[in-house]
Amino acid sequence: MNMIIRKAASWDLDAVEALYGAMCDYMADKPFNPNFRRGGFPTREDAEKYLAADGLYVARTGKEAAGSFAMTASPSAEDDRPGEDGVLYIHMVAVHPDHLRKGVASLMLDYAGREAADQGARLLRIYVWENNTPAIRTYEKNGFVRVGREDIGLGEFGLDWFYLYEKRLDG
Repeated sequence: MNMIIRKAASWDLDAVEALYGAMCDYMADKPFNPNFRRGGFPTREDAEKYLAADGLYVARTGKEAAGSFAMTASPSAEDDRPGEDGVLYIHMVAVHPDHLRKGVASLMLDYAGREAADQGARLLRIYVWENNTPAIRTYEKNGFVRVGREDIGLGEFGLDWFYLYEKRLDG
C-alpha cells in the first residue's frame, strides 16, 4: 500500500470528514464503540479544531484518507489546556474501515512517536475507553504501556473508565 502520513492541511478536511463518517458507521453496532456516531463525535468541527491547533495528521492513499489522528499538548480532546512539559497526547485515532488490519494504525502511531520526539517530547500518551479492546491491543502492540485508569468525565455517555497508556520516547 502506498501511503503518505503528514500534517493535515485545510484541503484534507473533506477526506477526514468522510473517514470519520465511515468509521462511525462501521463502529455503530460494535460492543467496543466508544460512543462514536455520525453527526455526534467525531465531526468535521473536531478535525477543524485539531487543524487550527496544528495537531491534525492524515494518512492518505491517493485521494482517500486511510487514517487520521490528532496530537496535542493537552490531555483533553475537549480543550487546549496544556498538560505536563515533554508530554504529547494522541487523540482520535481513526482508520477507514476499508483499511482495517492493514497496519495503518501502527504506521500512524510510529509516525506520531517520531514527530513527538522531533518536537522534544519524552512521553506520548493516549486515553482509551476500557471496553475498546481492538484499540487497546493496537496500542500495546505498538509499545504503549497502561499506566492508569481514570474517570475523565464522560460517564453521561456510558464511558465511565478510560485507561491511560504511554510510550517513552527517550530510549
